[in-house]
Amino acid sequence: MNLTSCHITNLWASLTVKTLFNLGVDQFCIAPGSRNAPLTLALADLKRQHPGVQLYSHFDERGLGFFALGLAKGSHRPVAVITTSGTAVPNLYPSVVESYQTRLPLIILSADRPPELLDCGANQAIKQEKLFDLNTVFSQQLDLPSTAIPAQQLVNTVSLAVKQALGLIGEGDPGPVHINCPYREPLYNTSGQENHSGYLDGLQMASGTDRPEPQAPVSGSVMEWCKPGLIIAGGLTPAESQAVLAFSHRTNWPVIADISSQLRLTDDDHILHFADLLLASPVATRLFDQFTQVIQFGGRITSKRVHQWLARFKGKYLIVSPYNSYLDPHRKATQIRSSISHYCATQGADHYPTTQPLIEMNASTGRLLNRHLAQKFNELTVVKKLSESIPEDSALFVGNSLSIRLADMLATPGHGNPVYSNRGASGIDGLLASALGCAAHHPEGLTLLIGDLSLLHDLNSLAMTGRLTTPVVIVVLNNDGGSIFNLLPVDSLPEVKKTFFQCPHGLTFKGACAMFSIHYHQPRSLGEFAHRYQQAFEHRGCTLIEINVPGDQSTGAIRALDNLHLVDRI
Repeated sequence: MNLTSCHITNLWASLTVKTLFNLGVDQFCIAPGSRNAPLTLALADLKRQHPGVQLYSHFDERGLGFFALGLAKGSHRPVAVITTSGTAVPNLYPSVVESYQTRLPLIILSADRPPELLDCGANQAIKQEKLFDLNTVFSQQLDLPSTAIPAQQLVNTVSLAVKQALGLIGEGDPGPVHINCPYREPLYNTSGQENHSGYLDGLQMASGTDRPEPQAPVSGSVMEWCKPGLIIAGGLTPAESQAVLAFSHRTNWPVIADISSQLRLTDDDHILHFADLLLASPVATRLFDQFTQVIQFGGRITSKRVHQWLARFKGKYLIVSPYNSYLDPHRKATQIRSSISHYCATQGADHYPTTQPLIEMNASTGRLLNRHLAQKFNELTVVKKLSESIPEDSALFVGNSLSIRLADMLATPGHGNPVYSNRGASGIDGLLASALGCAAHHPEGLTLLIGDLSLLHDLNSLAMTGRLTTPVVIVVLNNDGGSIFNLLPVDSLPEVKKTFFQCPHGLTFKGACAMFSIHYHQPRSLGEFAHRYQQAFEHRGCTLIEINVPGDQSTGAIRALDNLHLVDRI
């Protein structure tokens, strides 16, 4: 595209995407449409100039937004999403909310109709300005492209948005930003007869997005290192998790590792892998109650029992997070904003003599769990077998609702595989799309553990599996509806529970797999599942393994496990 002769609309679109690229954005997700054609054409031109730029497309904006979220999770880099005008834009709202809650840098570029086409019955024209304001860290309504507005002003505005998304302005947190881009026709004039050489004179393109992480003060900690303490690892990056583990070894404080902590699948004797089951035991709970202080790194915590114990905890409770967002729903904790790695490197004392019985109970619980669940075929044993069988260097994405609770409760430690989840708003939407985005950054493959309703909710995203170049294995726990609601106190109204909570559907995913050319298996035993799962990593592309179980089986098995009081048998 010749910037000096194209139409002003296409020039502005090109300057917008070039500014994004100069500031480190090289992943773009494009939804089809006409009003966003200037941005799409500019990105195609950018791709020709810089082949390393990654362009993705999908016909469903809701899925595309979550796919972009997965790209941001997997790469730890900002991702831009481009849509046309109208309802295409609010379809991104669920992914914007999740991005805001998890502090991931999504950059939303929504094309819009010009002002004269709003509020007059014009087609595909809605009020898009400030649409996401309650769930973004920054939003900007651009002016209509015009040579009366300096090009430098456009570049500076887009640059500011990117820096806001990355948390580079003041003490602000990273998160999603929204740039609304009104365009008049013509939208496709990339080689007109205009002359913009003077308009671009002296233009300075933005560059540089480095930011030092927030540092914790070396002195003045609220912790007393000479007293017994417990570490809780919430949602962490791989680098943060290694810093927390080293901190645990140095202080000799044990770690409750959430499934999203990057430590739950790590085999290390400082980690209390089965804290959820331990806290079901009065014996183990009394040992937890001996701690006088807790440090939580990151958030959010999956286990309800850990939450309940923290609500009762009377000692010092400190949360360390690199973000401002408060992470204690009980509003008891002192929270400091700090780089987790820096805090772990500069705080703490060496080797407090920790409570060894808890470490031994954790190991014994794992062994008893193996014996209790051996060779049974249900959701619990499949989740446990999956954690034991996942290939080294591959990744795991865990869906919400019952899937993540089972993984957090039962997963066997092993290779320390990276684990992803959408625990910001904890919705069941967009989970497949998010997992596929993560998979783009895991050449060794990725497993998605997901429930049936969650997969039905995001079925459109199966269309994106056709472009996979790595193995992706979807393990769907199909208990014919929302089985997790069997754990809630609505038994006195069984028909209400069935119709309005569980929503049974009677469907399987075999037909969907045929439609999207996905390898499909429905194992009938734990051994067959293990075989099909390992086999799925031998080829590129997507495999779906469907586990069909009765609706009340998993919740019954969970209650039976609780009633065993495994810890009390040690």
